Amino acid sequence: MMSVEHALKSMLKKFARTRRTKRGNTATHTTESLESRALLTLIGTNAVLSSTFQSIADTDGNEIPFGAVSTATVVDNFTDPEIESFIGQYDIDIDANTIAMSFNLAAGTADPSGIVATGTFYRYYFDFDLSTNESITAVSASANATLQPNVSLSGNTVIVEIAPGMQIGDNFDALINVEVLRSGTVITGRKFHDVNNDGNRDFGESYLNGWTIELKDIDADPLDAPIATTTTRNIDLNGDGSIDPDTESGVYVFSDFPAGTYVVQEVVVDGWSQTLPNHPNAMAAFELDTSLELSSTGSDFLNWGGLNEKWFYSLAGTDSTSAQSATAWYYVTPDGSIYQWDSSPRTALTGTLVAQLAPSFHADPSLIYNAPSPRQYIADVDVSVPTTFRGLDFGNYLAATDFDITLNQETNEATFSWDAAAGATYDIWISDLAAGRQIQFIPNLDGTDIPLTTELLDRRYRVWIRTNSTGASSPWSEPQQFELFRDAVNLITSNRATTIDATPTIEWRPLAGASSYDLRVTNGDTTVYLQNDIAALSHRVANPLQFGVDYRVAVRANFSDGSQTAWDEGLPIRIDGRTTPIVTGNTVTWAAVPAATQYEIWVNRYDNSGVLLQSRVVSQTVIDETSSTLPTLQRGNYAIWIRAIRAEGTQTYNSIWSARTNFFVAAAEQAEDAESPLLQLVSITDVNAKAADSEIAAPLVMPVSREQEGKADDEIETVMAELAASDFLDEA
Repeated sequence: MMSVEHALKSMLKKFARTRRTKRGNTATHTTESLESRALLTLIGTNAVLSSTFQSIADTDGNEIPFGAVSTATVVDNFTDPEIESFIGQYDIDIDANTIAMSFNLAAGTADPSGIVATGTFYRYYFDFDLSTNESITAVSASANATLQPNVSLSGNTVIVEIAPGMQIGDNFDALINVEVLRSGTVITGRKFHDVNNDGNRDFGESYLNGWTIELKDIDADPLDAPIATTTTRNIDLNGDGSIDPDTESGVYVFSDFPAGTYVVQEVVVDGWSQTLPNHPNAMAAFELDTSLELSSTGSDFLNWGGLNEKWFYSLAGTDSTSAQSATAWYYVTPDGSIYQWDSSPRTALTGTLVAQLAPSFHADPSLIYNAPSPRQYIADVDVSVPTTFRGLDFGNYLAATDFDITLNQETNEATFSWDAAAGATYDIWISDLAAGRQIQFIPNLDGTDIPLTTELLDRRYRVWIRTNSTGASSPWSEPQQFELFRDAVNLITSNRATTIDATPTIEWRPLAGASSYDLRVTNGDTTVYLQNDIAALSHRVANPLQFGVDYRVAVRANFSDGSQTAWDEGLPIRIDGRTTPIVTGNTVTWAAVPAATQYEIWVNRYDNSGVLLQSRVVSQTVIDETSSTLPTLQRGNYAIWIRAIRAEGTQTYNSIWSARTNFFVAAAEQAEDAESPLLQLVSITDVNAKAADSEIAAPLVMPVSREQEGKADDEIETVMAELAASDFLDEA
C-alpha cells in the first residue's frame, strides 16, 4: 500500500509536470526589479574592514595602513560595534543594507577640533564576501547624516573617504546605503495574522516574524526533509535604515538553489490553523483545478453571457494544451459561484453549479485555474532565467480561547481552565460588572499556570481570555459572566407559619450596606413568586397564594457594587386559616386564626337517622372574637362548621371550612323569665371524633369574593345534604 508521504509526493510531482506542460511556473513570477533586489540584504555576509591614511606632507602622497583589520558577520540586531574600533576612533555597525559610522574625537588627529587637514585623507575599505550570483550595484552617502563622505565602489568593496575640510568626531556620523543585486532566482513571500479567518490579508492584519518556512525539493526522498529553512523577519526593503511594519515585516527569502521543482511550506505552530493557502475555499479551488485540469486562453471573456462572469476551460482526459480541445467550459460569477456551461445561448446563459467559493475568486480567476496546492506552494525554477517568485504568502488564524469556570462560593475562588497550546501564553481580563471597569488583568500565563485560581470579592464579574503565540495575540474570547455571592443572612423577621392572608406582607430586618432586597416564595424547588430590588424592609405578595399549600419565603440583600447575599433557607408559610369549633353548653369557641378579621359559623339540624332536616339553622358572622353564643335550638342532632375570613377593602379571603363537629341538644329548661329560656347543649364527643376522622368535609370555597358567596352557599347546601344522608352519625 502506498504511504501517505509517497502519495503526496506522487501527486505533487504530477501537479508540477502538469504546470510545466501547461503554463510554466505555479507561482507568479516577474523579471528582477529594484524592489526584488532590495530583498537581498547584507545580513549573514562576512565583512572585512581595513583602513588607510594618506597625507601629501607626511607620506609623500602614499597610502599607508592605519588601524587594525577587523572581520565580522553582519547580523540584524543591536550588537554595537560589529567592527572593532581602532584606538576608540569610531564605532561601525553594518545592519541590513546600511553601514553606520559613528566617530569619536580621533586619536592622533593633529587638529583637536576634528577638521581634516588640507592634503589629508582617511579611507575605509569594506569588503563583503557575497555569493557568486550576488553583487553590490550601488552605494551612496545619506544626505541626512551629519557627515557625507565620498563613497565609491570597487567590485564588492565599498570605499568610504573622509576628505580634507570634513569634520569628524563627536556627533559627526555617516550613513552609507548599499544596494545588492542577485542574478539568480529568488522565492519570497510574507506571513500574516489572519485575524478574521477568511483566508485573505485584510487591512490592519499584522505580519508575523519568527515563523519557520521550509524549502523542499519535490524529487527528494523523503519529501519531508527540507533542503533549506528560513524564518520570517524584518527586512529593510527600501534601504532607509528603518523598518515599516506594514511593508517590511514577516518577510522570508530563499535564494541560491539549482533548477528544479520546489515545495514551499510553513511549519504550523501549535494552536494556530493555516488559512492561506490552506483555507477551505483555496483547497476547493485546488481540488477542482487538479481534477478538471483547468486552464485559460489568456482572456476572461468578461460578461459574455451578461452575468458579469469570467471564463476558463477544462482539459481533463486530453493530452492537449489548446483551448480547441477543451472538454468543458466553466464560468465564475461575482459572488464566487462556479458553473459548468450547459451550451446555453449567451442571451439566456445557464449552467450547473459545481462550487461555491468567495468573490475574491471572481476578482482573480487564476486562483481557480492556476490554484496553489493546499498548504504548500510549488515553484518551477529555471536558473538560466533570473526570476523572483513573489506573493507566496502564508496566513494563519489563532482562535480565541474556549474556557470553563468553576466557582467555590465558600472560599470566593474562581478557577479558569482550558486546553493550553505548546509555547503559548494567555492573558485574562476580569471586569467588575456593576462598576464597569477592569478588576484584574493577569498576563502571560503559560501551560503550567493552568488551571488558574484567583480569589475575588463578592460581586458579579465578566471575564475574557486570549492566546499569545509567536508574537501575536488571538481575539479576546466571548465573555463569560459569573457571580460570587455574599454569605447568606437570614433577614426575615415575620414568621407567618400559618395565615389566612393569601397576599401576606413579609417583613425583614435591615442589613448594613444593602441597597435593596429581593423576595422569593418557593414551593419545593419551584419559585412561585419573585420580586427584585425592593427598597423597603417589607413587601406584600402581589399574587394570591394557594390555600392549603406549604411554601417557604426567603429574602436576599443587594449591594451597590453588584454583589448579593445568597438566598437563605427561608421560613415556612402556609395559607390555611382553619380552626376547630368547641361547643360547651350554648357557647361555641375556637382558636384565633392569624390575620383573620371575622369568622363564619354554620349549623345544620339532622334527624336520628342522619337525614338533613334543616340547613343553616345557625348562620352567623362574628367579628374579631373567638367565641359566640348560639341561639335557642330544639332538642335534636346538630353539626357545626366554622371558617375564618379576612376582609381587605373589596377583597375577601375565606379559609377552608373546619372539620365537622357534631353535638346534641338534650332539653331546654324553663328560665325564671319564661320568655328567656336557656338552651342546654351537650357535646357528643364520640360523634365529634368520627366526624374528625371522616373524609367527608365542607367544600373548599376560598378565597372567594362576596359576589361568589351565593354560588358557594348552594354548593355547601349540597354537601351538607350528602353528609346528612350518610350513616356514620350515632343515634342520640
